[in-house]
Amino acid sequence: MEREEIKQDEQARQAAVDSYLILDTEPDSVFDDLTAAVSSLLDVPICLVSLLDRHRQWFKSNHGLDVRETPREYAFCEHAIRMESPLIVPDARVDERFRDNPLVTGEPFIRFYAGVPLRTGDGHALGTLCAIDGRPRELTAIQQDLLTRLAKQAERALELHRRICVLTELLEARTNRQRQTELLVAMVVHDMRSPLTGIRLLAETLTPQHDFDKEAVAELCSLADRMQRHLIDMLDLVLGDMGTLRIRRSPATAGELIQAAVGMLATGPERRGTTITVGVRDDRVIQVDRDLLVRVIVNMLENAVSQPQVTHVQIDGRFSEDRLRISITDDGAGFDPSLRSDLFNPFAQGVDRKIGRGLGLAFCRRAADAHGGAVGCDSRPGAGATFWVEVPIHTPEPAG
Repeated sequence: MEREEIKQDEQARQAAVDSYLILDTEPDSVFDDLTAAVSSLLDVPICLVSLLDRHRQWFKSNHGLDVRETPREYAFCEHAIRMESPLIVPDARVDERFRDNPLVTGEPFIRFYAGVPLRTGDGHALGTLCAIDGRPRELTAIQQDLLTRLAKQAERALELHRRICVLTELLEARTNRQRQTELLVAMVVHDMRSPLTGIRLLAETLTPQHDFDKEAVAELCSLADRMQRHLIDMLDLVLGDMGTLRIRRSPATAGELIQAAVGMLATGPERRGTTITVGVRDDRVIQVDRDLLVRVIVNMLENAVSQPQVTHVQIDGRFSEDRLRISITDDGAGFDPSLRSDLFNPFAQGVDRKIGRGLGLAFCRRAADAHGGAVGCDSRPGAGATFWVEVPIHTPEPAG
């Protein structure tokens, strides 16, 4: 990669960091609980949520360390963010990249380092979740997997923080009457972050002894993840209603989007007794907001598999001349077509069918609108239902 390209990548990465409005904010129990859990689970004295700023690494949480920032040129995380997999340094004294680092030769005398990149939905590395020890050591495969999964929790917490900040700033410009509902949503989401993170961390630390216990823990993790997604959906729904939901495009194929959504549902209780098949014949790369569109598919999937009598769900991705349509078809009881116009409104619900419960399908409409696309559904009683999302095709520009 050429020097100019690296500079451009760094500019985009720094813009992503700035967009989270988190640098130099006060300590937050959501992140402090996370680093304390990593410290305990991996038996390390130091764990950090580290964010790389222009000339420093700043710690949103600094368990076991009494400073909030260090110069960026000392940062192990500088190397970690350039890697797809965790950066593991068993003994920094014998690693040519770090042996002369002031944090190795002096306080806190780093020997062991393990860091997992924290990325935005469009792939920019904000920093790392990292574990540090003053003695050389290794991580087991199970410990590496645990650190990676907990890094995903940190990414979700960062994303929730960003959305809350964006909503709060927007509310400052609205009248008291206009902002009552939006402010209530922001307060609920903010206050729910900490207990949900605690539940997820507790689930991660459990060591099931029997298959039944393993299944219960998997369900607990799945439900906590689902609740976290719904919190983000709530914020995005409000931003959509205010006309300020912005998309961040990155390359993806229809198959990647669908598989990511199915993977989120794989361990959930909703899947019991329901088979899911996927049909995608075109692997062209398009530019979409991966996070938004995956959550649209997840919401439509959850809606389908939760219906009475559903045993099979088919997901298809099809391209027309200038649009991609992803459709989710179930073999359930179906519904009266006259209900279609209301199903994507908040809290709409069909007769004798638990479709449209809550805010999920309403979020789907706002996410599609932000892409310049659309959502819809087709059904008739006794013949199942098809829900679909359609977005314009934006193809990546050719590399220069």
